[in-house]
Amino acid sequence: MRKVRLVDRSGASSRLRGEGGRGDQSRRQPVDLHQVLKAAYEGDASDVHLIVGQPPVMRVHQVMNPMNFPVITPEVGRKFLEQMLSKDQMAAFEKSKDLDFSYFAEGLCRYRVNVHMQRGNVGFAMRGIKTKVPPLAKLTLPEVIARLT
Repeated sequence: MRKVRLVDRSGASSRLRGEGGRGDQSRRQPVDLHQVLKAAYEGDASDVHLIVGQPPVMRVHQVMNPMNFPVITPEVGRKFLEQMLSKDQMAAFEKSKDLDFSYFAEGLCRYRVNVHMQRGNVGFAMRGIKTKVPPLAKLTLPEVIARLT
């Protein structure tokens, strides 16, 4: 059983037990793509990384955080490919082993996705493109910017 130490932005750390922080439960429950993306969206993640052999990881405020989901197996990685790609996209990926595309997660947001082969297995790098523009006050920009609008 592997132990993972998470460090939050304040420098405090916590220890998770087992793969993906769920102990034995992680081996029984399959990873669901929409649940992973929903958790990342709700956690205000800018990026989601899905790599076979690791639990899903989300980037929040430039910090990579392992998510509380099971480790992604080769079969689950392949299932994600089939969920996201059309037949033409799948053929292009099989040929080049790398593909950039857009994926819309219903009820969440659109993602800019790069899928690639990494050490013989599939890996995904997903950047969330929010559909709702936040108000100017939430962007923490200098006040001078507000006067330009």
